[in-house]
Amino acid sequence: MNSNKTKKKNIALVHYSYPPVIGGVEFIMEAHAKQFAQAGHQVKIITGVGRSVEANISIHRIKDFSTDSEETEIVQEELRNGFLTERFGKLKNKLKKEIQKALGDISVCFVHNVLTMHFNMALTAAFSEIIKEWGEEKDFYIWCHDTTFNNPDYQIPNRGKYPWKLLQEVQPHGRYITISSWRKKQLSELFGMDSSSVQIVPNGVDLRSFLGVTDFIWQIAQDLDLFHQEIVLFFPSRILRRKNYELAIHITHALNRLGEKSLLLLTGPPDPHNSKTTEYLSELCALIKKLDCEKEVIFIHNLKEKYGQDFKIGYSHLQALYSLSDILLLPSSQEGFGIPLLEAASKKLPIACSNIASFTEVTKEYTLLFDLKDDPYEIAQRIIDFLNSQPTYQLFKKIMKTYSWEAIYENYLKELVS
Repeated sequence: MNSNKTKKKNIALVHYSYPPVIGGVEFIMEAHAKQFAQAGHQVKIITGVGRSVEANISIHRIKDFSTDSEETEIVQEELRNGFLTERFGKLKNKLKKEIQKALGDISVCFVHNVLTMHFNMALTAAFSEIIKEWGEEKDFYIWCHDTTFNNPDYQIPNRGKYPWKLLQEVQPHGRYITISSWRKKQLSELFGMDSSSVQIVPNGVDLRSFLGVTDFIWQIAQDLDLFHQEIVLFFPSRILRRKNYELAIHITHALNRLGEKSLLLLTGPPDPHNSKTTEYLSELCALIKKLDCEKEVIFIHNLKEKYGQDFKIGYSHLQALYSLSDILLLPSSQEGFGIPLLEAASKKLPIACSNIASFTEVTKEYTLLFDLKDDPYEIAQRIIDFLNSQPTYQLFKKIMKTYSWEAIYENYLKELVS
């Protein structure tokens, strides 16, 4: 095999600063860097300030990238006062030399905001020259989160003069990226370029961190392709006959036959105080096999063979499963109370449950209720209609499929470095 075909490109991401500095662009760059690194690329962050302990991500600091470096502040003040001095030229040339050295082993360079914002004009000028000179041998992406000349908060005198005019000049050897259709329209008008020349790569969200999903459950979610399911049903309970697992299995089977790709997650450890649960579990497994829905019904407890004998569903794992699910399903034939109702409601998770007294005492009119004798297909259709009537569910599914950083990488970033 030709090793050149499989070798991953070296990537550089450029900005004034990088985390732990707090900022929107900084967080986006960090997310991009992690996705590229996880895909096997060597990633170099070229910045004024920042650090990283991630594998495959290195930090190359150039002090005068920073907008608050002493030399940068002096030059910026001179420019604001209308003076283009020798000091500007020296700083620009110094930065250019250091950047070229940092880019020596780089194939793809993403420049974030530097060419459209005015915070370090010597850096803007240096990169403008580098892209003109090296644009045919390296891929330069000019990532425009913001633009000075489209923001009324920034009043730049002499915007038609060098170096300010660079902020509205097209770089013919660079490819432009922005974050939304609105920004694309602004950018096209600012540069007088065809909008087809500007690609949109939306921002994303770190679902794993934001939802507080444990590493363990996140890995399970990826392995089960949880993010591409239409409906994820969650049933946290021990294996007891009164829990009525059969109905949950039939409902899930019906959902899939109705065209809704669905997955039923059962925490399902056998009850250590009831030896009959083993017999009941065997019956459930036989039903699952009969309905040919082994891939639609998942006993998480049984995954211990794959993930290790010490695997247990602790409280943090339970919370994570609630966060990643679309609806709580409780088809019990009898209960004394129903703690999962409280847990799901605390997570603002929709609930579908059997119409028994202990459940309705808690939920009243706030859940989808079904009778134990209802046809599973009827219940399944009601669940579909129930979820489709809830905008929060619809938006959550869109975010999971489209705006998670994993989705951003697969749908956009991967192609940029292929």
